[in-house]
Amino acid sequence: MTSSTFQILLLLSSFLNVLILGIVLVFAVVIMPGFATLHNDASFLQAFQAVDGIIQRGAPVFKAVWLGSMVTVPATFAVGMAQQNPVAVNGDLEAAPLVAGMVRSSAVVRCGGWETAALVAGTTAFVLGQVVTLTLNIPLNNRVQTLDFKALSASEIATERARFEKPWCRANNIRTSLWTFSSLVFLELLRRA
Repeated sequence: MTSSTFQILLLLSSFLNVLILGIVLVFAVVIMPGFATLHNDASFLQAFQAVDGIIQRGAPVFKAVWLGSMVTVPATFAVGMAQQNPVAVNGDLEAAPLVAGMVRSSAVVRCGGWETAALVAGTTAFVLGQVVTLTLNIPLNNRVQTLDFKALSASEIATERARFEKPWCRANNIRTSLWTFSSLVFLELLRRA
């Protein structure tokens, strides 16, 4: 699995995956524990609303890192798998149209089972982290963004915090664990490439 196309994609995927890990790790070990010290429920939710608002308004570096990883990781997987499992017909390589050109221009290297298993495991962990984000974290974020603190009583605000804080932190810890694993796998694949 050593073609230049694969190596470039693996380098980009590793870099972006580690950056995403850094973002969610900072939320897990600094931001959310810091917000947790805010005993006023409205202050806690408003602080999260402010930080998440920056992200939701399209912070360009954040968006480039996040969306870039969502492109490069699947592309790395596709190219890596196509190189490992090429189909030769009359001496020509046939693969999925998206990766066929990249693979044709690369040296096809058949590799052992470890690389295949690692690529599948790392990509799966990355995708599962995205699923957690899309199905758990983002809906909770969106709910907090809709809160109108002037219209809510103190008990309603306390209920909103309870609905948000522990489920969001639990989901963030899950995706942090998944992306830690994915990052380590991609870095090891990069080291061996």
